[in-house]
Amino acid sequence: MIKQDAIVKNRLFFKKVNKKLSMKKIKKSVKIIVGIFIFLFLSNIPPLQTLFQFFFDQKLYHYSTKDGSAFFDENIFLGNIFEFKRVTPQGMRERYPEADTIIYRNFKLNPYAFWRYRDYLNNERYTLPYYPLEEAQKKRQEWKKKMSSEGRAY
Repeated sequence: MIKQDAIVKNRLFFKKVNKKLSMKKIKKSVKIIVGIFIFLFLSNIPPLQTLFQFFFDQKLYHYSTKDGSAFFDENIFLGNIFEFKRVTPQGMRERYPEADTIIYRNFKLNPYAFWRYRDYLNNERYTLPYYPLEEAQKKRQEWKKKMSSEGRAY
């Protein structure tokens, strides 16, 4: 009888210990998840976002037309490319009358670039349709050959 009581007490003790351990694991994982969300939020606030952009996004933003008549690179620290007249459809028509006036972004959205999440929702550059950079560069070379064969400046 004494052995059975001791066995029952041991089982109850281990159940309590297991519950405490599982609660500790749950609390720890909740803390980790909350920490990740806080880090993601803070990395999208402008001072920290600018640091991430400085180290990781300097050569990222390329734009072109589908026919290769216009090709633009954006330096995010010199201002938004869309503020310049030449990139608007009207400015494109003035500069290249025969050119396609739809501007495409030549960079993909990167889900691992967590510091850009806010920009994916709010920035105009991510609303542009995507066209691969390699294709745009090929079209640009073809367009340059065409312009030089016609004796026109590009």
